[in-house]
Amino acid sequence: MHTLIALLPPPIEDTPEATLTRNHAAIARIAALVPVNESEADLAAQCIAARAQAEDLLRLIRLHDNDINLVIRISAQYATMVRASLAAHNRLLREQQQRRKREATSSAADQDEWTRHIAAQSMLGALETAPKLPEIPKQETKSQPQKTETPKRRQKSDYVAAIYR
Repeated sequence: MHTLIALLPPPIEDTPEATLTRNHAAIARIAALVPVNESEADLAAQCIAARAQAEDLLRLIRLHDNDINLVIRISAQYATMVRASLAAHNRLLREQQQRRKREATSSAADQDEWTRHIAAQSMLGALETAPKLPEIPKQETKSQPQKTETPKRRQKSDYVAAIYR
């Protein structure tokens, strides 16, 4: 949801209420696409974010209708965003259709759930059993000035080194 909200265009009015209304509308649109897993939710968010960007471009077209060059450029961007939205929507529909076919047989659904369980457990196990690296004691080292280093530059690097100690 945080990624979706970051992708949405800013509301016309810069108020917390307008932002909240925009976010709730986007969430309702995603819910209407009925995603049931993370992949489908991601595709739904892409679809809704691209559509929101396209709608914002339409607003800009109406706002700048007297500048034909700008309208042409914004119209091209609008067409691109609509195509991106439709592509994400079509991909979502295909994935949902494939999922429904797999869910039609209970053994496939059970196998999918078992695979998700094993994958999650394996990844969590890998995190827990990651080798602990021994801590390396800090050693006080002095850097040797380079022959091309000027005294003024040397003072600056000593200052920066002192800050990070």
